[in-house]
Formats: sequence, structure tokens, C-alpha cells
Amino acid sequence: MSIDSGGAWFTSLENHATDRSAQERVSIVVDGQLLSVPAEVSVAASLMMAGVRRFSERPVHGGARVPYCMMGVCFECVVDIDDLPGCRACMTKVHSGMRIGMRGAMSRLLSADDDAHEEAGHHD
Repeated sequence: MSIDSGGAWFTSLENHATDRSAQERVSIVVDGQLLSVPAEVSVAASLMMAGVRRFSERPVHGGARVPYCMMGVCFECVVDIDDLPGCRACMTKVHSGMRIGMRGAMSRLLSADDDAHEEAGHHD
């Protein structure tokens, strides 16, 4: 899935008080695409500031999942971070070189299915 992005739809209050060009940035890779995002913020905030509009898809009907509560309760922002599936983007601070996969909840279902195949002795 390619990242669905547009203009920034989220901004921090610090952006209004300081010069944006002076803000420290880090490079991350989102679904194979290199992005430069603000440092010292959550993965969710940095992706929203970069204009990412779809974090993952709902497993049943494919609807978009996006951050909702921004405090770790709703799990709408789950993504894969550095090959670890099902991470809450709102609770994880972004760092340089981070690899983010936008499959979110689907990655947990797929890895559970892979584990079940291995336990049953199936090797594809």
C-alpha cells in the first residue's frame, strides 16, 4: 500500500511560536518512501505534519484508520515500527532512520496467521 498523503492536516503549537525552518528534523522511511519529519514528537504527530492521511486499513471493510485520541487508548493509529507490528504511533517518539509500515492491524493478523502455519508444520 502506498502512503496516502496530502498537505499537513496537523500542526504543533510550537510551530506557531518558532521558525519552522529552524526546527530539527529527522529522516524516516514510510512504506519505502523517505520522509523528513520534525524530531522530538510522536510518530503519529510527525506523520500527520507530513500530510499522511491514512495510517492503516480496517481489516473487514478496508476503511481508513487515522489517529483519534492521541493518548494510546483507541488503537486507531497502529502501524509497524522497525519491523515490530501493531505499535501505537501516538505513543512512540520518532527517531532518525525509523522504518514505518502502514499495514497496522493487518500486520498483526498476518503474523498470527504465519505463526499458526508454522505451529501446524506448514511451510510455504
